[in-house]
Amino acid sequence: MDAVLSDSRVRTALQAGTLCAHCAAPVPAGAAAAGACNQPAFCCSGCRYVYHLIQEQGLGTFYELRDAPLSPASGSVFQRQNFAWLTALCSETQGRLFLEVQGLSCVACVWLIKKVFESLEGALEVRVEMLRATLELRVEPTRFSCVQFGEALHRLGYKLGPVGSESGPAHSSRPLAVRLGVCGALAMNAMLFATPAYCGLEAGDRWASLFAKGAVACATGSMVVGASYFVQRAWQAARLGWIHMDMPIALGLVAAYAGSLLAWLSGENNALYLDFVSIFTFLMLVGRWLHQHAVEVNRRRLLRTPAAFLRPKSGDAYVLQAGMAVPVRSVLLSQEAIFGMEWISGESEARSAKRGQAVSSGAIYLGDSPLELKALESWDDSLLAKLVAIPPAQTEADRGEQRFIMAYLSGVLIIAAAGFAGWLLMGKGAVAAVQVLISVLVVSCPCASGVALPLVAELASARMRDLGVFVREPSLWRRLLRVRRVVFDKTGTLTEERPQLCSREEIDTLSPEASAALCVLVSRSMHPVATALREALAQAPVLSSIAVPVSEIPGIGLEWKPEPHLVWRLGRASWALNQPDSTEGDPVLTKNGESIASFAFKETLRSDAQSEVRCLRSSGHEIGILSGDHPKRVSRVARALGLAEAHCVGGLTPEGKASWLETHQGKEHTLMLGDGANDALAFSASLACGTPAVDRGVLENRSDFYYLGRGLSGVRALLKMAVYKKKVAARVLAFTTLYNLAAIAMALCGRMNPLSAAVLMPLSSLATLCIVLWSFRGASAQDRIS
Repeated sequence: MDAVLSDSRVRTALQAGTLCAHCAAPVPAGAAAAGACNQPAFCCSGCRYVYHLIQEQGLGTFYELRDAPLSPASGSVFQRQNFAWLTALCSETQGRLFLEVQGLSCVACVWLIKKVFESLEGALEVRVEMLRATLELRVEPTRFSCVQFGEALHRLGYKLGPVGSESGPAHSSRPLAVRLGVCGALAMNAMLFATPAYCGLEAGDRWASLFAKGAVACATGSMVVGASYFVQRAWQAARLGWIHMDMPIALGLVAAYAGSLLAWLSGENNALYLDFVSIFTFLMLVGRWLHQHAVEVNRRRLLRTPAAFLRPKSGDAYVLQAGMAVPVRSVLLSQEAIFGMEWISGESEARSAKRGQAVSSGAIYLGDSPLELKALESWDDSLLAKLVAIPPAQTEADRGEQRFIMAYLSGVLIIAAAGFAGWLLMGKGAVAAVQVLISVLVVSCPCASGVALPLVAELASARMRDLGVFVREPSLWRRLLRVRRVVFDKTGTLTEERPQLCSREEIDTLSPEASAALCVLVSRSMHPVATALREALAQAPVLSSIAVPVSEIPGIGLEWKPEPHLVWRLGRASWALNQPDSTEGDPVLTKNGESIASFAFKETLRSDAQSEVRCLRSSGHEIGILSGDHPKRVSRVARALGLAEAHCVGGLTPEGKASWLETHQGKEHTLMLGDGANDALAFSASLACGTPAVDRGVLENRSDFYYLGRGLSGVRALLKMAVYKKKVAARVLAFTTLYNLAAIAMALCGRMNPLSAAVLMPLSSLATLCIVLWSFRGASAQDRIS
């Protein structure tokens, strides 16, 4: 599916403006009009900024090399990032850095990162590994600016982090890939050893014994290397009282190998299924690898390193850098500071604190200079510690799958036993009866579905990736079928992360001098208003490259003095206008106390929130809102979306959200969507969970899926894809059932032999693959979920 951009339909869509010119994500209806005059359209202001930045730097070849959709830049490129850790890492490693990178999509990303790196002084060598999403840099520590490199990639929509653990989930398929490679070689050799017998080589021929021994060796190797994977998993599940698809796979492999080994030792060549053992093992490993690969492709797009927090003890004094979260409830020792609360409480507005005041755990420091605080509790007792702790993985048994497999196994075993007994009673002899028994167990192995069903999951995940939705947990698909209620967090999920300008008129009418001054004033600030203005100006934050003395007065505003008698201010009207008695209102931009412009902000719903909520309700889903923001604001959003206020609750603590879901059967049929650490407990209390936030290192590591861009359409598409995936799987199972009935009938009649099994197995697998590929052909599956 990575070649989706090579399709002529997608090229046409890009030219028509229905897909974003930067990331190839669907463009909201209102923005698509930009493409009507042969102008590029964009899904968000972040993509527009990155697109023009790439073109201005003469790197437009990036879009010619691009062969897969990119991650939408969204508004993250306008948020300031602290790269002090990168400088420290460069010093510690003496110029050799190993980093993870978030946002890699195709070879074009590799090309772009290399171009950015090579343009910096002191850059020596860079290696990019797409599969592991890592960078290896060799630099001259005294000349290379790590901060400049980090800023440059951040402005292009990429996120850097230190390399995480090699044993993490992103590498869980490595052992399986090794098994797959070995068993593939064994399967090919097994077919070579079996071919002479199928072509008429007599049992008494001088080479027959050698070929048979080779086939036995290949089958034994396949059992040790590959079949042991399924046998071990089936045994572990049985010990827990579970039965899953590994059980019939393991049973068929053991029966085929044991029966073939006994037949070989007794000289009964008509019951040798040795090549079947090797080929079947290989195909099952292919299916299992596909199953894991679909999930790991999505996981690799995120940094595996979780967010790092200071962990002070009660009574400890500590220093907090810009952009970091207050780890524990603390008292402020510095003069004054401003904090963002949306991450922990859902409040969209920043809050200031004075010396001696307590600051909540999880508040984000929005200042510029280091901040001194004193811990009032230890890390283990803090709210943030509870929210960011990733709960241990819990494997849930699918009762429907349990019942199906139990019935399947029981039926196969009964039929096999009946066939064995029937041939004995007919006087056909023990050898013929055992042959029938083994052939029934062999041909009833779920070979076709074992390869086709993982392919269904892979193609479904690939279709969702095209829409900017990334599945992290394979069990999500079946859980989505049980979803009857969708619950949203408000701030950052239903609404935009930051307040938006009510009108662009004040920005568009600024003089060049005032516009430049405003860019300087907001270039370093992390305040939500400054970030919103950077986005409106299409100006990314600049740290080291602008060495201007911009002063930030917490809770008041920003001041810049480019000349002794020239003062620019942005902030409260009474301060910016030097009129203490003036009425406070919207932030004001002033020059020497003279008002230049005022900027009104409002909380804005995501572009498609109303239409998507309406579609979800029309499909039978109950919609709710759980928020830590003020109940009046939640009620206002509920009314705008036409929701019953009884299901829209505000002023909730993280524990309150989880308690509401537990009371309302969240584990039974609720999909929870949130973007802040205050949603973490609610995630654990819901049936399924997803997040649009992939730049904070918390929720993305415990969500079942994440989605990019500024719309909600991917959530509805995911629910519809789960239904469509079930339909395709039903087609595969229907064909497999018919095949098994016909194959078992042949086995009971004594018509099944190793050659027949060797021919029927790949043909049935090929047929099921054709069914799957036909179901997902071209745009048909896309039409089903659009």
